[in-house]
Amino acid sequence: MKNLLYILVITFLFSCGNSKKKQNEPKKSNSADVEQYKKNFLANTEIITYDQYASKDQTGNGVQVGDKIVAIPFSLSSNAYSVRIIYKGSDIEPMARGYLWYDITQNILLLRVSGKPHKFPELLSTDVPKDLYGLKIIDSKLRKFNCQRDSAVIIKKLKMYTVNSPYADPGTALFTADHKLAGVITTVSKDGTDLKVIYPAYRLKAVTDTLSDSFKAISILRFKTDKVYPKPEDVKSFMVETTMGNFEIKLSDKLPEYEKNFIRLSSDGYYDSLLIHRVLHNFLIQTGAADTRYAKKDDPVGWKGPGYTLPTEIIPGLYHKRGAVAASKLPEYKNKYNRTDGSQFFIISGRVFTNEELNDIEQAKQITFTPEQRKTYTTVGGAPIYDGDFTVFGEVIKGMNVVDSIAAVATNDKDRPLKDIRIKKIRIIEK
Repeated sequence: MKNLLYILVITFLFSCGNSKKKQNEPKKSNSADVEQYKKNFLANTEIITYDQYASKDQTGNGVQVGDKIVAIPFSLSSNAYSVRIIYKGSDIEPMARGYLWYDITQNILLLRVSGKPHKFPELLSTDVPKDLYGLKIIDSKLRKFNCQRDSAVIIKKLKMYTVNSPYADPGTALFTADHKLAGVITTVSKDGTDLKVIYPAYRLKAVTDTLSDSFKAISILRFKTDKVYPKPEDVKSFMVETTMGNFEIKLSDKLPEYEKNFIRLSSDGYYDSLLIHRVLHNFLIQTGAADTRYAKKDDPVGWKGPGYTLPTEIIPGLYHKRGAVAASKLPEYKNKYNRTDGSQFFIISGRVFTNEELNDIEQAKQITFTPEQRKTYTTVGGAPIYDGDFTVFGEVIKGMNVVDSIAAVATNDKDRPLKDIRIKKIRIIEK
């Protein structure tokens, strides 16, 4: 994608929207237009986001809309700890210093970019006109596609226009016939339908004109939402639907941060299609790793969370009995502050322990089991060796036979089941 300034050929592609067929035919462009197309193309950027482990998370597009300001779809920031901006047609690849402004419902985010200012096109200060064009690299050539705005849609009192084109990806710039930036493509939800729309440049201009140099850390954006989630007091339990059957879990109200987090992840469909990626034979099962959704058979899995961690909390009365639901965390050498993963959890199948074994564990870990714990571990079973190390935040109340079946499957030498087992969905059961 670099050094595209040297591309001399502008090829016209088919139109989009409601253009007539004759408008799809290639047209000649003068040399001034060609030069302007190349300049306008530089406003387009490639976006790469990185998670908490500095691993690449998402890729997308953005548009330079101001002095060191790039507009991207807000949805690209969902798990981001940092963002790299690659200016198409140049060797410039600055990191975003932080964010300046956002609107979740309208799915737009403004980033403050580091480094020297990059040229950007003039922003149109009036409503989006009907006839527009965009620029895209196809077959190593810079190509122009004609595009028309479609029907109007109102999102939070802002008029945007739908657009239907295979070339107008979210984060793509659209220009007027006289080469002004008319808007940026993004996606919004209206009445339960996802729409591809043009976020107008006049609105971006109004916002950028009022911004100061003050910016905030990108990492906090993952907590921003305009979605209304069920209240913890209204949630009875969670039905975990897997490819091997269903089981039901109930969370403890002693850990409100964990409770709200699990509600949010389940509501957002975060767990849908994730693997149960780790099984300790007849002892525990583990899931919730984001890197398992599209994992192939030999891919390393279990290292990626939702982009944030939670504090490890050991609550008296919540321990690793059979059926306990506990939060996973990275090993000590990768977890300096003893933080818990934001999404991964394991469920104890466990075994029965003798009092002598419990005595040995107490001595080795310098802990003391309560009479209740001793009775549970010597009759019902569990995993007492984990007490004091992990946060127990719930328990299985139905379907332990399904958990036991999963815990009994054959695994490879990395404890991953030989045959993929997936969570189909975690469904919230309200009171």
